[in-house]
Amino acid sequence: MDTFAETVAQWHDFYIMIGTASATLIGLLFVGLTLNIDLIRRAESIDVLHLAALTFNSFFYPLIFAVIFLIPDISPVGLGIPLLAIGGLGLLNMLFQFRRTRSRHRRWGRSNYIAQICSLLHSIIE
Repeated sequence: MDTFAETVAQWHDFYIMIGTASATLIGLLFVGLTLNIDLIRRAESIDVLHLAALTFNSFFYPLIFAVIFLIPDISPVGLGIPLLAIGGLGLLNMLFQFRRTRSRHRRWGRSNYIAQICSLLHSIIE
């Protein structure tokens, strides 16, 4: 147990850095969404909302992992169970996002897919 605790403690600064970076980027995402709230509310901009949700999840999971690793004097089981639970939740979330994106892709058609992505990026930049 001492070896495990020492190994986790050696990575303390790394977990702090990952957690801080993730939290900062989540905050910047909310600022960006708030500044573009009119764009997000439009029915034709549902893709922007889906992209924001995917981006949020991409920053949220590393933040939660970092927080769990920063729990002092955690046992291997105490670390493993929450990581497995959050990993399972992340997998379910990823499958849901994939299914939603795939159904959206079918409606666009293969030839129109690139044009839709370019249009989405153009609306975000404006």
